[in-house]
Amino acid sequence: VNIATWNFDDDATNESGELTGLVVGIREGETEISATLSSYISSNNWSSSTTADYSARQFYIAGINLSAYQNIKLQFKARASQVGNIDVAYQIGTADPVSIYSTNLPKASYKTSDEISLPAATQVNNVTLIFTPYNIAAGTTTLRLDDITITGVPTST
Repeated sequence: VNIATWNFDDDATNESGELTGLVVGIREGETEISATLSSYISSNNWSSSTTADYSARQFYIAGINLSAYQNIKLQFKARASQVGNIDVAYQIGTADPVSIYSTNLPKASYKTSDEISLPAATQVNNVTLIFTPYNIAAGTTTLRLDDITITGVPTST
């Protein structure tokens, strides 16, 4: 089933699925910059580190309740005005983020991620998904995230 989907056609957030009203935004570490994510953000504050830095600027989706689902999958599209990488991690409550996927960001064209299987540990309430760009060249870089989809199978009761 479609647990949650976000697309950003015409820079408007279109949210659908069984879970809606989640916080989708941008933060640096735990400091929120914007609780409303549009289709892109231009910034000169993306991490140039060669590995994901979870204290750096990132996109996030917070407050996800996945306790009623199993076989949970995530897929998204991403692009950047400069080449780089993006790491996807999950965080449960205030625990440290756990990386589950990393890929390159192409310049000026969307790349669809692989279908990412979330581990059974995410089948709980209060999950945050974190999309952390890294290895981004210095200077202003526009990053775009789009068509974020979380699917899964309802658990039997």
